[in-house]
Amino acid sequence: MENNLSTEEETAILMTPASTELLAKPKFKEYVTGLCMFVAIVLFLGFNFDTSADSWDKYSRWGHPMLTQIYDGAYWGLISSNFLHTALWHIGFNLYWIWIFGRKIEEIEGSWFIGMLVLGASLMSSMAEITFSNQMGIGLSGIGYALFGYGFIKQKSDTRYEAFLDKSNTNMFLVWLFACIVLTKLNVLNVGNAAHFGGFALGVLIGFLSNKGKVVQIAAATLLIAFVGSGVFWSPYSISWFEHKAYQNHSANNISLAIENYKEVLKREPQNTWAQSNLAIIQYNRLALEGDSLMALQQYEAAQRCYLEMTKLDSTYHITHKEIGSNQNP
Repeated sequence: MENNLSTEEETAILMTPASTELLAKPKFKEYVTGLCMFVAIVLFLGFNFDTSADSWDKYSRWGHPMLTQIYDGAYWGLISSNFLHTALWHIGFNLYWIWIFGRKIEEIEGSWFIGMLVLGASLMSSMAEITFSNQMGIGLSGIGYALFGYGFIKQKSDTRYEAFLDKSNTNMFLVWLFACIVLTKLNVLNVGNAAHFGGFALGVLIGFLSNKGKVVQIAAATLLIAFVGSGVFWSPYSISWFEHKAYQNHSANNISLAIENYKEVLKREPQNTWAQSNLAIIQYNRLALEGDSLMALQQYEAAQRCYLEMTKLDSTYHITHKEIGSNQNP
């Protein structure tokens, strides 16, 4: 076929936006999403190929410190625990949705944005679990709910998110959010419900404020995380927080403060055998000192009463040679 176009006209056609789009090669840009998945896979393999018995040392070694360690300053665990999974179904489910949601958001908003969203959701999920559930959770589901919440809001106002969710996915995530509460209450499945709601709330908040600019989004997210995360540093309604303070004070021989802390634990959980046992240890040691003093003063009947009380405590709580311990089990 004869070509009647000049060289300049051919160049102009090649440089039109449509032609440039056809010539462009797709590139992988989901660096943060890919990194999140990679870290989760490494921790999963490391934990499951670690042949040592399941213990808090093992969990801590692979990113999930115990709650008392968090209280003592192992704040890195607030982030790393989100990436640890021990079951194949758990990591498979979470990675699927992190990839589906994460890569779309990263493609639209950029790596910097989703990196901050993932970091914020990590802190929010862990802190919500500590503050409202009195425990540490594991897994990426809180981050997944943050990504879902963000896209759920953005699809209503941003045409770039029109295909982010379909009706079935939306219904599934919302139904699962509340179904997990029922499953947890029935002891069918132990789910980090506070992490789910915390992540979802953060994603929704950032989505609502998306038209206000990044500075407003970061400020609002920081305030929300700080409010929810107060339970990590001061949590007067948390049993674990008072247990930890009691253990610290007892270990440091601040006995009066330890007694107050143990009593606060028992106010919230009257059948807490750990607090009962450690209060009994304190009483046992006091009786021992009092009995020895009375013996030195030759007040034998009074000393005998002290020793009889010690025997009763020992028979009930098996105190002899017993030490105070943390109420955290692997």
